[in-house]
Amino acid sequence: MDAELRGGQQDHQPDRHDWNSYENYVEIHEARLESHPFIDHNRLNTIAFEFYEFEGDLFMVMDGEIYCQKNVILEVTKYFDTRRTRSGRLWVRCFSYRYNASIAGKHNLLRYDNGHDLDEYHRHRYDVDSGELVAFDILTRNEFPVLCEILDELAEMLPDP
Repeated sequence: MDAELRGGQQDHQPDRHDWNSYENYVEIHEARLESHPFIDHNRLNTIAFEFYEFEGDLFMVMDGEIYCQKNVILEVTKYFDTRRTRSGRLWVRCFSYRYNASIAGKHNLLRYDNGHDLDEYHRHRYDVDSGELVAFDILTRNEFPVLCEILDELAEMLPDP
């Protein structure tokens, strides 16, 4: 089906979180972790990719912690659908997200998730000093950030003095 309406306008934006080959997804993920300036490159992250089968379907889970500058820890848990091409190449697409950033030993800073309703995406922003919730936003899937955008937002929340 043609994605354009009459007059040349598209009827929807492409899904920024759409299907990607497993190899490409991991390569992009690792490149972002290696290059992002807010990550504490002196500490190894604990992100791991695991596969499990449920009722005959293969799923992938990405889970672990990313250690950042300014004593920030970003906990990540993502669940992915999988499919294989005819040639056997594995493709993944995330359907459940949880990013929770906190100052180690203190309080939350930022949380993005869709855990309660997989079609409703949330952003919770907390006061840097007190940990009090200061903003709660409901987002669309396309508004939902990718990992490097969350890292950028954290860096902006905690600027250098």
